Amino acid sequence: MAHFARIDNTNTVTEVIVAEQSQIDTGLFGPPEQWLQTSYNTRSNVHVAGGTPYRGNYAAPGMIYRPDLDAFIGPRPDADTTWILDIPTLTWRRPLPEPELQPGQFPHWNEALQTWTLSNNPWSPEDMEL
Repeated sequence: MAHFARIDNTNTVTEVIVAEQSQIDTGLFGPPEQWLQTSYNTRSNVHVAGGTPYRGNYAAPGMIYRPDLDAFIGPRPDADTTWILDIPTLTWRRPLPEPELQPGQFPHWNEALQTWTLSNNPWSPEDMEL
């Protein structure tokens, strides 16, 4: 048995099932071309059991399949920010690496300044307003 992700016409994953390739090929679950195999053991473009990573990340509903990368990518964390896709890991990251921390320091991304700030508070100022 393998895991298969159904993608819609926008390449968005709508569901993931466990099935045999032969079942997918019969059309039992809909058009076979809508189904792509995904690896339960692949995360951040690494196979957690030491094998070969397959399609970047294990697919989940809401993820996007990128044919140009042959990979499943999670949605951008916040569409109004500067998150960029890190191709080696096929995950989203800030445009600058996190700074080195001293004990008791916590990094927070400052969107207005496009930089990291450090504080002794583990919660960002935005989290504190909730």
